[in-house]
Amino acid sequence: MRSGKNSVRLGVGLVAFFSLVLAPAVASAASLPSLRNASLQMRTGQRLSYIALSATVGQSGINLVPDANGRWVNINTNQVFPEGGGTGGAGVSVFDISLFSSSRIVANQTTYLLNTVTNSITLAGHQVLQGNGQTLDILWARPQNFTGIKDQNIPNFRVKRLDYTLDGRTFKAIRIQQNTGNGWTQSTFDLTTGFLIIQSQAVRISGGGTGLATFRITSGKQLPSGFPGITTAWPSSIKSYKTYNWLARGSGGVFNSGSISGQVPFRWSNMKWSTQVLTATAYVNGKSQGNLQYVAGAVGSPWMNPTFLKSLKNNQEVDAESALQYRIVASSVDSNFVSLRFSNKNQSVTYKYSRNSGDLLSFNVLSSEGIFGSAATVSFASRSK
Repeated sequence: MRSGKNSVRLGVGLVAFFSLVLAPAVASAASLPSLRNASLQMRTGQRLSYIALSATVGQSGINLVPDANGRWVNINTNQVFPEGGGTGGAGVSVFDISLFSSSRIVANQTTYLLNTVTNSITLAGHQVLQGNGQTLDILWARPQNFTGIKDQNIPNFRVKRLDYTLDGRTFKAIRIQQNTGNGWTQSTFDLTTGFLIIQSQAVRISGGGTGLATFRITSGKQLPSGFPGITTAWPSSIKSYKTYNWLARGSGGVFNSGSISGQVPFRWSNMKWSTQVLTATAYVNGKSQGNLQYVAGAVGSPWMNPTFLKSLKNNQEVDAESALQYRIVASSVDSNFVSLRFSNKNQSVTYKYSRNSGDLLSFNVLSSEGIFGSAATVSFASRSK
């Protein structure tokens, strides 16, 4: 499943570092855009949304296997469980195809957690997917690649072509089912576009019960021309830098009951630049926090195209998704600086850029959930080659 890898943008990671409490448990998903009339085509500028759901079937000894039509069936009782849905954790992953060519694919992934207790969607993290032009992780494969795969039904492995209906839309599809040793996984792809329609897994849990997980497409659309991070390359002026140093100040606690404040050094090291992607290791107070990745020119990256920044007006909307409850606007524009603010029901992240060089100068993160809140401000300190 695509949510939950460890590459995150620092602007989001700071909230976790300074927060004094864990995020609340997430429940079933809020409403999402309809798939029925979604624009689906693998191309540069395509935006795809997928929802991930999980649940646990707790009966001791239950063993779920897929039948030929993809329903999960208890092998002992023949009880049928639906493939989609879940009552445990939930999240949405949004993929923007930043580059698509015959030899290279770059996708900018943003992940959100869903919480129906507070009816909120929380920005959780980012990562970058890269492909060789033939496949993109589990999300997509060139339709021609499925031509040579024959339908088959052998022990522990099954391939079947079928009509698959999801959210009122019927796809000509291919389903691949495989035994993974401690359960089964099945992936269904649209034969026309090559996109993953749905992937589901059933894994036996030690001590009894089965864990169910589903990852399925919910919507798709084409982003407008000039959208930040699409077909953008890093400038040669910054690609020689190997280290960025930042200073982070933050606080967190229970509203009206005091808080804890502090500051720590942040560092990006081992920075590696390709044409469109930056990969680095993040350190907080000298301790490694794992890898981070950025797509060139995307909102929140260490550099944005000055031409784009200079085109913005005060309060101009840059991006918005009503189903995900967020907007990104140019909250402040003057002759020297541009601030872009991401905001939703319980979060605000503001990125301040140099209007002339495109360099990220600082970012500020505010987050609240119920009676808890946290804040962090990160300022650029230095960089070295």
